[in-house]
Amino acid sequence: MISAWPRHIQTVSAAELLSRAEAAQETADASQHSYRLKVGAATCLTTDATWSRPGLCGRLHGQLLKTHWDDRRMLSARSYRQWHDSLSLRRDSVSHQEPYWTVKTDTDEGLLRSASLRVRSSDYRPVRLTLEFAALESVSVVENEPTERHVYVPAVETDMSVKTESLQHVDQPEDAIEAQAWTLLRTLGGDSGWEATITRKGAEVQVVGFIDDESRRDKFEEHSLLSMV
Repeated sequence: MISAWPRHIQTVSAAELLSRAEAAQETADASQHSYRLKVGAATCLTTDATWSRPGLCGRLHGQLLKTHWDDRRMLSARSYRQWHDSLSLRRDSVSHQEPYWTVKTDTDEGLLRSASLRVRSSDYRPVRLTLEFAALESVSVVENEPTERHVYVPAVETDMSVKTESLQHVDQPEDAIEAQAWTLLRTLGGDSGWEATITRKGAEVQVVGFIDDESRRDKFEEHSLLSMV
């Protein structure tokens, strides 16, 4: 004799899934994020100057703002919910395929006709957003992880052209090198700690940079302050 039990199928509504994802994000890092958007064969970065200029990326940015989607928190359950709740007519669906949940909303209203948000099953962290505009190709959005660069600053003679009063107060050669590195960063307006910072490991001085903007990166490299390793 063969006995069979009904298989339990886990279900969740779109509203419940968005609430879980939104609650999980409330404890996440509140710093500003950078996003990479794929539109057909083109790629747009929210930190790039083209994001606010005429062209495909600028047009996408403009259409996104017209939908009242927060472009500073693009990959966000809260941004999704704000758009979702503004619709008078919508069709929601939820799918589950480990390790992700995906909520999808379709509508006939406005510029944005469809959006789907994928979150991890383990912690409900959003990992991908797909947007379908009426007048654009499908847009895929992921968080842009900055490339980490380690820079070695070699020792130099103390009669270098860039002078600083702090050099005459240091006792160790590596202290002078660190002071020199900070001076070079200051001349480039990069000493805020946002784009680059200086680390020490014994007698070695390194500049660690997180620079997405290509023009800024070129300026650092012109001063021999960045080198890929």
